[in-house]
Amino acid sequence: MRSRSEKGPKTPICFYLLFVFTSILVRNVYAQDAFHHPHLWEVFDRIRISPDQPREFKHQDLVRTIDKLGRKAGESLKIEVVGTSVEGRSISLLTLGTGEQRVFLWSQMHGDEPTATNALMDILNYFFTFSDEPFVRDILEGTTLYILPMLNPDGAERNQRRNAFDIDINRDARDLVSPEARILKRLRDEIVPHFGFNLHDQSTRRTVGTTNNLAAVALMAPPFDMENNDNTVRIRAKKVAVAILNSLSPYIYGHVSKYDAGYMPRSFGDAFQNWGTSTVLFETGGWYRADPVFMVRLNFIGILTALHAIATGEYERANPAVYDGLMQNERSMFDLLITDATVFDGVHPFVFQADIGIHFVQDKEGLVGKIVDIGDLNGFPGKDSLDAAQRLVMPGLIHPIHVEDPGRTGDPNVFLRSGVTTVAEIRSPGGMPDMLRVLNSERVWKEGLNVAFLLDLGDHVESGLIEHCGTGLSRGMLGLFQDRTGKTDSSPDDDSARVLQLKQLASWFNAPILMTSPYSERLPPGVFTWDVLKGLTHDRALELRIPQRGRIARNVFADLVIYDAGNFEISDTGIRLMRPHTVLVGGYRSWVDEKRQTEVFGRVVRRKTN
Repeated sequence: MRSRSEKGPKTPICFYLLFVFTSILVRNVYAQDAFHHPHLWEVFDRIRISPDQPREFKHQDLVRTIDKLGRKAGESLKIEVVGTSVEGRSISLLTLGTGEQRVFLWSQMHGDEPTATNALMDILNYFFTFSDEPFVRDILEGTTLYILPMLNPDGAERNQRRNAFDIDINRDARDLVSPEARILKRLRDEIVPHFGFNLHDQSTRRTVGTTNNLAAVALMAPPFDMENNDNTVRIRAKKVAVAILNSLSPYIYGHVSKYDAGYMPRSFGDAFQNWGTSTVLFETGGWYRADPVFMVRLNFIGILTALHAIATGEYERANPAVYDGLMQNERSMFDLLITDATVFDGVHPFVFQADIGIHFVQDKEGLVGKIVDIGDLNGFPGKDSLDAAQRLVMPGLIHPIHVEDPGRTGDPNVFLRSGVTTVAEIRSPGGMPDMLRVLNSERVWKEGLNVAFLLDLGDHVESGLIEHCGTGLSRGMLGLFQDRTGKTDSSPDDDSARVLQLKQLASWFNAPILMTSPYSERLPPGVFTWDVLKGLTHDRALELRIPQRGRIARNVFADLVIYDAGNFEISDTGIRLMRPHTVLVGGYRSWVDEKRQTEVFGRVVRRKTN
């Protein structure tokens, strides 16, 4: 027998490292295969009942959908109203499954984060449509699911983050001031779940680490203490997060990040972890195309895969180090980045060099592009980028037309190719019904052109005009138009009874009375002094009380006209403008020079760095 002091043959270190590496690789490949269920991608299209726009799914829609699902599921789905919101809207808990593992999923505690709520309805419909499928049976026989699909119905109604008290429910885990928070805490104490899913939407512009990859999904196994320690509860959560990561990698590889937040004892995810429930925060981010259904599909696949992994115990095979290795959410990405532009801002009589960052935001006009930053934006990524080197970028012009006159409206391209992005349509009271119809539409646009409205008062105040004005102005009419061209009998400064009546009318509706004198019936000429150009952009926007148009500045709509080198000349006195290259209205491409149609708009342009 060899003594302990004797040395046997050595195993080469390279073989040992190779063995370790191979073991890890095999384990991770197995785990990825175990958490990849391709049929979920295909079946989603067959069972989807959520709307194309998740934000449109309100509390009343949820109630109707739950009722339909209840009739379809029969006794396999328990529906229970567990409380009400601040404003009395019902909050429902849905229970199904017979398994040992208790899983609690809650969504839309922030009212403007609806993606997972939509996905949960699709998941339930999938369960009851394919109840005999082995994948579904595995989940419902291995888990008991407790689903709270809309914790903040008041916020959802307003499309706002906070509840009707203006309290952030996810910062109310300690004080429990809001009724919604008390419901969530009470249910947690009654259920004592093994696993929890805290379902949210995050910014659609965050990147994965310092890469320029957009974070489509961010995951977090929340800490349970200030020191960011691990315990059995948190490690289980990390493994479930890895199962979600692997399930989504075939579709968004490189676009999953780790949510960047330290321990917050007033937040429910951290509190659940501290209370002994292995909790995963699932944050839906953004994607390069505007496709909210794609994001709902990712939730559908990720949540179902995690539930299956919990039901079967497969999550135990996941490597928590994979979660630890995820890059965190980092800098914000612009929706559209215009680089190296020569800028006339519509206000100052000179140009300057700058980049322009644009975000698409939800506005009363719909999803519309707004300028959020100007200056040196080198190093910031954009979902789309436009190289404006050797190009002039200026605000779109604002131009009035009398729509009752024959041939005045014409083709919107007539205006767009002249650099006009907003048309102020002047209508008589007889044209009010058509104007109201347009104002009632989702966006006050006409084939990519902004449309504003002025009411031509004519020579007298017609009967019923006040009612017309009230309806029109309340829906977005810009003001009252008094055509006094060539007339000398009165002016806005007159004290005649008629003028006083007009002034009172304007005062009632907080609307200006505009004269014809500032307007030209013709499209603008090609040569502008700085003052004329300012009068057609910034000054006209102020006169019409639409200050978020007519200039290039932060928090202004991205109505921009872009001219190629050779199609503009700048002098000390002004600018000579020819045919524009591209016209953006609300950040959207509304017109491109036909000679340039073959060019790719929105291609990613990387600026050289020193």
